[in-house]
Formats: sequence, structure tokens, C-alpha cells
Amino acid sequence: MPRSVKPSGEIGVEAAKVVKAAPGELYGVVATPNGTNVVVVTVYNSASAASGTVLASLRTTDKATGQLVFEPSVPASAGLTVVVTGTGAKVYVYYI
Repeated sequence: MPRSVKPSGEIGVEAAKVVKAAPGELYGVVATPNGTNVVVVTVYNSASAASGTVLASLRTTDKATGQLVFEPSVPASAGLTVVVTGTGAKVYVYYI
């Protein structure tokens, strides 16, 4: 049975947003700034907090969308927790 990559839904500025509270795989991150503020996204291998191993980190300029695509995917043995800084940011995480 094929596996389907899921989008997280829009994530704004968050101290710690749990995207998946179980083991999974990280396939990508897309971050769009609001035209004024830089966006910084950090994805942790954690089911509950902004701690543990950093699986991915992305920083955009104030005007350019940034993206990371992983092929093969990055395994997350505990889960996926995302931290976003940058007022007005829109972030999506793609995972299984």
C-alpha cells in the first residue's frame, strides 16, 4: 500500500507546535514570510516539546519563500515538533 505525505496545515508563529506525536518521517518544510520579517523554522525529533535532535532548520529573507525537500525522508523516531519565529509567517511541514 503506498504511503501518502501529509501537510501539517498552516503553522504561524509558535513556541512549540506538535505536528506528529509519534514516530514518522519528515519530507519537507515551506516557509513564507510576510514581506517584512525574516522567518526561522526549526523541526525537532520530539513528540511534545522544542527539544531533542534538530531534524531541519530553515531561515528565509523577509521577502522570499524558503523550502527544504528531503529525498529520502528524514526519520523522526519520537515525533515532529516545530518552532516558528517571524511575525506573519506561514509555514507548512510535510510528513508521514
